[in-house]
Amino acid sequence: MSVDVTQVGQLLLRVEPGFCDVTQVGQLILRRPSTRTTNVTTAMKTHLASSPMTICTLWRIEERRREIPVTWPTKTNLSVRGWALKKNAGTDGTFDAGAFSHSSHKITGDGRFRFRSDRLGTVAAGLSSTNGGVSEASIQFCIKVDLSGTITVLESGTVRATASGYRRKDDLWIKKQSGVITYWHNRTLLYTSALTPAATLYPDCSIATTGASISQSALALVPTVITLSNHTRNLTWQGEVYRPAPMNPSAMALSEGLKVNNAEVSCVLSSDNFTKADLFRGRWNHARVELYAVNYNDLTMGYARKAVGYFGEIRPGNGTFNTEFRGLSQLLDVEVGDVYSSVCGARKVGDQICGQPLADYMHEATITAVTDDQHFTVDLSPAKDSGYFDHGEIYFLSGDNKYNYGEIKHNAGNAIALKPLPTMEVSVGDTVMLVKGCARNREACKTFVNIENPSGTNIENHAAFPDIPGLRKTYHFPS
Repeated sequence: MSVDVTQVGQLLLRVEPGFCDVTQVGQLILRRPSTRTTNVTTAMKTHLASSPMTICTLWRIEERRREIPVTWPTKTNLSVRGWALKKNAGTDGTFDAGAFSHSSHKITGDGRFRFRSDRLGTVAAGLSSTNGGVSEASIQFCIKVDLSGTITVLESGTVRATASGYRRKDDLWIKKQSGVITYWHNRTLLYTSALTPAATLYPDCSIATTGASISQSALALVPTVITLSNHTRNLTWQGEVYRPAPMNPSAMALSEGLKVNNAEVSCVLSSDNFTKADLFRGRWNHARVELYAVNYNDLTMGYARKAVGYFGEIRPGNGTFNTEFRGLSQLLDVEVGDVYSSVCGARKVGDQICGQPLADYMHEATITAVTDDQHFTVDLSPAKDSGYFDHGEIYFLSGDNKYNYGEIKHNAGNAIALKPLPTMEVSVGDTVMLVKGCARNREACKTFVNIENPSGTNIENHAAFPDIPGLRKTYHFPS
């Protein structure tokens, strides 16, 4: 049962039992979520007598994820389907199947490597400065997952930490930031390394169980985080400094079950948080947002976690911006599924549906001239035929756009035209990876070489229904 608390500023809280104790109108007493009591009234009086309560709101805003998938041109005893690797040879139960990433897929400076396990066996993946072999002991900074869901942190074969509770589709991260390596299970820190990493690290993996696979491997940017509060001075909370800024939500009521929590939010633009240029380019669209209520007179009292969600589309104004805060349950309103179509249902070339290995169809280049953010020239030699990259993908490997990706509209030799996408400024000297395009029909699938399929092409993975009768057949009447 939820408890409605009086209006505090412009925020209406509905707090779950166990997160806070309510005494009388206008007063809210917080307790740590781990502390529970069966006698709420007694607890309320105790807190009220010992500590006056003054609430402020904290906003933690994390930049939307920017990442590019990893390709594995160097592999042993592994098959490739899109970006996923599966062990198909070697000795079952032995780490004798491994892969090393494309030379352009690397972390220089700060960055993160992400992967998932299908929980069908024992797999290991991480970061290495050189390709030392196919065993898990050759991976310098490694996370191993077994069939039971046990997570083990390894560094060149030495066990550093263990944890449990891994589930399919959980994310495992290895992050390099400011010269320090950390290991994460979703948002839970597993271990902080005492070793100094090399300047350049490459994704590296090994699989022990035949039939087990590693999927969703990607390199990601360490996201920028903005922390703000509606207080008048800086507050240090959970190791982060929350700076005062006027960020006002409309009245918000948190509900139980699957009802959507949302609110309109407005904030003042500032050079040290949200800039107008970043907002117009979509950098903060769909950013992850966490809201907390704390007692700024006594931060040790804990917090009431009011909401977690995302920003919707942001609308810049004259010195301010407005956006919608969307609760996590709003994702359940999104329609998900496939449709019958004569066009392939793969979202991009090389994804899990397409299954096409792309090592031979990825071309690294440097931007040599820029007309605008959607039109520029690269230095491929020899230049590809016009139309080769039509409807293909572009991944930025350096510059302000690092780890951003977009879709190529057309190429005329080395002249590239992109479809509009949220992007930072494109500059001469930026390094990009261009992926061959696909018209998503039968003929296009036959032009790709895929030795994993009996035909030697990608036609077996064609996810379309070109033989289904169209509307003319559906509405046909006998004469």
